[in-house]
Parts: sequence; structure tokens; C-alpha cells
Amino acid sequence: MCRPSVEGYIQVVLTHPHYRRRGLASWLLTHCLARTEVPAGVFASDGSDGAAYTIQRWHLHTLAVARRAEKRPHDDDKATRGWAQDRMQPQQHRQDANPGKSERECNEEAIVATLAMYRQLGFHERRYLARYYSGQNDAVELMKMCS
Repeated sequence: MCRPSVEGYIQVVLTHPHYRRRGLASWLLTHCLARTEVPAGVFASDGSDGAAYTIQRWHLHTLAVARRAEKRPHDDDKATRGWAQDRMQPQQHRQDANPGKSERECNEEAIVATLAMYRQLGFHERRYLARYYSGQNDAVELMKMCS
């Protein structure tokens, strides 16, 4: 029986530094990426032949590249604010944040740390996919092939 293949997609979420230090984001991703197949019947278009779907590769949605955002300060809000939405109370954020750093520096560090974490998990980058992402030259696509 031929097993159909699918691609897995993960929404990029930048986590608060406290959770990254504790390894929670990495732990969740490691468990997610350990999945190599999707059970039969989960898709509406499934032909119900009982075959599980093999996950061929994992894709990540895009996020801003720190160096690129740094060169284009007028796009700073657009490039970083969407990725670093902090749902914590401001008082909690101030307790964990480095008082000597600006919000922009903290956002840049979060982007760099998140990219590093995905590289450690085996993802490879394709940068500057402007034609696919509305002309945004700071787009990154991360992909991991499943063995």
C-alpha cells in the first residue's frame, strides 16, 4: 500500500526569554518534530483507505532576520513587533528584562535566539524569498527534511 506524503507546518512563535532558558520551547518542538506520520482520516479529502500519511518535511512560517531588520530601521515596527507580542503584564516583563537594553535590542536577541534554536533542531534556512512574501526582503523560510 502506497503511503501518501504531506508537509508539516509550524507557526513560528518567539517565546519569552524565561521560557527559552528553561528549554520549554525546544522541548515542545522536539516532541512535535519526532512525529513522522499523520494518522489516516484526519483530512477531509482522505480516501479512507486506512493508510497513514508520511510527513515528508517540516516547514516554518517566516520571521524577520535580525541583521536585515537592523539595516532598515524604518521597518522596525513591522519587522519585529508582530513577532514579539508579549502577553505578560508590563510589570512581569520589566522584572525579567535587562534594564540596560532597549525593547528593539531585546526583540533582536529573541529573533537570533529563536533562529539558533531551530538550527539546533536540524532546520535549514532559505533567505530572502521576496517574491513569495510580498516583496519583503527580510523573510526566512526554515525547512527540515524527515528521514
